[in-house]
Amino acid sequence: MTADAASTTVSRQILADLWRYLPAKIVPALTPLITVPVYTHLFTPHEYGLYVLAFGVAELLLAVAATGLATGAVRFYALYRREQRLASYFTAVPASLGLMIVASTGISVLALLAFRPRIAPDVYPLLWIALPAFIAAAVSEVLMNILRAQERSRSYALVEVANRTGTVITSLALVFFCGLGVSALLWGQALTLTVIAIPLAVCLTRGTRLDRRTHQPALPADLRRILGFSLPLAVGNIAFWVLRLSDRYFIEGFRDSHEVGLYSISYNVASRSIFLVVGLFMLVPGPIMMRTWENEGRAAAEAVLTRLSRAFLVLVLPAVVGFCVLARYAITLLAADEYLAGYRAAWLIAGAMFAQGLGELASLGVVLGMQTRLLARNQCVAAVVNVILNTVLISLWGFMGAAASAFLAFVLLSALHARASDRYLTWRWPTGTMLRVGLASGVMGIAVSLSASRLEHWSRLPQTPTYALALIGSMGVGMVVYGGMLWLTGEVSPATLRSLLRPGDQTVPNVMSLG
Repeated sequence: MTADAASTTVSRQILADLWRYLPAKIVPALTPLITVPVYTHLFTPHEYGLYVLAFGVAELLLAVAATGLATGAVRFYALYRREQRLASYFTAVPASLGLMIVASTGISVLALLAFRPRIAPDVYPLLWIALPAFIAAAVSEVLMNILRAQERSRSYALVEVANRTGTVITSLALVFFCGLGVSALLWGQALTLTVIAIPLAVCLTRGTRLDRRTHQPALPADLRRILGFSLPLAVGNIAFWVLRLSDRYFIEGFRDSHEVGLYSISYNVASRSIFLVVGLFMLVPGPIMMRTWENEGRAAAEAVLTRLSRAFLVLVLPAVVGFCVLARYAITLLAADEYLAGYRAAWLIAGAMFAQGLGELASLGVVLGMQTRLLARNQCVAAVVNVILNTVLISLWGFMGAAASAFLAFVLLSALHARASDRYLTWRWPTGTMLRVGLASGVMGIAVSLSASRLEHWSRLPQTPTYALALIGSMGVGMVVYGGMLWLTGEVSPATLRSLLRPGDQTVPNVMSLG
């Protein structure tokens, strides 16, 4: 196969995987359309703020016990398959997860008992419910990443949709039929993820013979191998939790849980909207890059990373610009009136999500080089900076300071990852694409802003349908304008599109060439 043919084939695979994983990100992005209007009318900002604080503890435990192992599950799958030792893989990964869950849960129980007098009475019961929510999420996280490692994108999307929709349905059923209040949001997650994890575990290991007597002698070495890779990531993921969620506790300390609720709704709407596309680049690159690295070497992996970077810019930058322009309309449409003040932070949160996505791409070199200590170091540095910024800015500006701190910290983290990865994987940044996409996104943003304001001004409908019309209509205008600008700047062309649509044609430049 020629170099052009190989390049086109890889580009097709990247775009095909992005498309297959899209349902797994559409549902989380659309979830606020259901949950935000319901939750903001069911619970006051104070009550929702309490849930956010308890959920943050579950996320912290997840970062300690599972997220590092989840990355390890993806990193080692291709390696164990090449060694023809998948049975050992399916023994060592669950054993590692079990050890981490037992240790994390035990320490948490002791901490809850020891510090009970110092924990607010209205938060304390929710922290106990956070433990089963964490355990279910930890098992689900690792199983889902094994599914990613197997590159079963359709199955991943199906299970992710089931997890998300099942959690919402179960939580609302517990609220309406059992009267559990805000605790139902935690119980809904625990029950749904547990039920789905059981058949998922069976499907993942189907066709692999698990014989304990054969693989038990190698288990200690396998555990050292996997935990040695994953534990530094766990340290880094704790720091990453600080980046993502610790600001809620600073807001609670400097202000109150009411402001936590305002900020959290705005954060959820912004982050989930942007993660419709950013999240794809946290799912797709890992398995492709690791298989390319193992089978074809560094040069091929660098070429794939450049194509991924171009696709990231083309898809994510306009989404961020569009959301920043339309944030007021989105949050006004979705949230109850008492939550509306939080929309002011949405543009900073969207920018932070963009920087986080870039950081994921930048960190691939460190992961491929198995230098997870560097990854953890970078995350710890960014977390320390974030804590300092939160302490200063939240005390001055409240939740707006939290949003600014998140944006600055994620930009710093992306820069640190890029510098650390350079010795293992050269990241050839597509400057031309960045300029063309930036111009197209800027023109699109102006068009979206003008069309939204005109639709709002011309409409004679009540506020809710007016905002819905402005939101949907301006999004349509934005897509047309952005597509036209990409064509005018030469970022896309009929030839590049035909290279995807004709599998037998390997001579046309691939779509990721993008000019």
